[in-house]
Amino acid sequence: MFEELSFESKTKYNILVVDDDAVSRLIAVGILENAGFSCQQAALAKELVPCIEAQHPDLILLDIQLPDGDGFALCAQLQTRQDTRDIPVIFITGQIDDDSKIKGLSIGGVDYITKPFNGQELVARVRIHIRLKVANQLIIEQQKIKLRQLTQAHQSFLTNPKNLPDSHCAVYFEEAAEAGGDQYDLVKLGNGIYGYLVADVSGHGIEASYLSSVVKVLFRENASIMQSPVETFQRINAVIKDFLKDGQLLTATYLQVNRRINQAYLVSAGHLPALLAHDGKNFEPVYSEGDILGAFDDPFFAVRQLDLKKTSRICLYSDGVVEDFEKGSSWKKGIELLQEILSATYTMSIDDAITYVGSRLFVNHPGADDRLLLLIEI
Repeated sequence: MFEELSFESKTKYNILVVDDDAVSRLIAVGILENAGFSCQQAALAKELVPCIEAQHPDLILLDIQLPDGDGFALCAQLQTRQDTRDIPVIFITGQIDDDSKIKGLSIGGVDYITKPFNGQELVARVRIHIRLKVANQLIIEQQKIKLRQLTQAHQSFLTNPKNLPDSHCAVYFEEAAEAGGDQYDLVKLGNGIYGYLVADVSGHGIEASYLSSVVKVLFRENASIMQSPVETFQRINAVIKDFLKDGQLLTATYLQVNRRINQAYLVSAGHLPALLAHDGKNFEPVYSEGDILGAFDDPFFAVRQLDLKKTSRICLYSDGVVEDFEKGSSWKKGIELLQEILSATYTMSIDDAITYVGSRLFVNHPGADDRLLLLIEI
């Protein structure tokens, strides 16, 4: 169920009246205060932003012509600021032509009111635009609640490696602020044989999260000792290509580990290289060529056979781990850093190692993208 949201959650609405004409300003303030609004006043353009920062108005009445500024330019300036762009601006004017109306509305104003004020009209216009603002905020909050609920559902759908102790796997998973497209799974395929999946659907929100969950379901349906990793990806591709939109990408890595013979098979669908260390340190990238999922009717997937030791460790991860989207650092630099940090964990258990990697690698929280690592030991 959605959290309860209503107009009654706020009982006092604040109006900022910006007009150099003291008489008009006081008349407007008197009308609005008699209607139950709280009002602040400003006479000059330079006072506008300081008043907004101090009072956080719900609506601004703004004179078009001020001694030290143009009301249209001020409104355009407010539209460039994240903290002010959602405040409704009603222009105050003596008379207005159609061209000026179009200009004011096109730069972000929501309405006009002419002098001398009609008290009932002024109150009605202010109420309408505050209601519209509140209704828009309610829609946004409801959508945020949906995403939070989806994120919680997505997390409950994740596999807990502690429920599969024989998988010898530790997971670090941190979702971005919005529900994201990263997904993982680990499946027991036979005695001593496990399959590990990391998948990444481009984008965020409900659609990306839904598609990532679909990938997991398809993996569960098709990963088995009866199917090679390549055949598993081919089957997933045959289904998922009808669900992806143009421009939407799905990359994935599938690692099948057979601990009975200390061998593994790695298949990649356009994903980043796995990292492998035979001595628990000195992690090196392992590449496997392959097309992204869902893009082609007959995709190509190569398979890499890995000969392992009892001391071997393998790391699978998503691009949010190695790409710094804010600073623009390349994934190659990110992989080098991940290799360095992983190499310092060779004396730790994989649970302690994955926690250590998270604490060292991810300084800023939440990230711009999902962050997913699987650390697997043989």
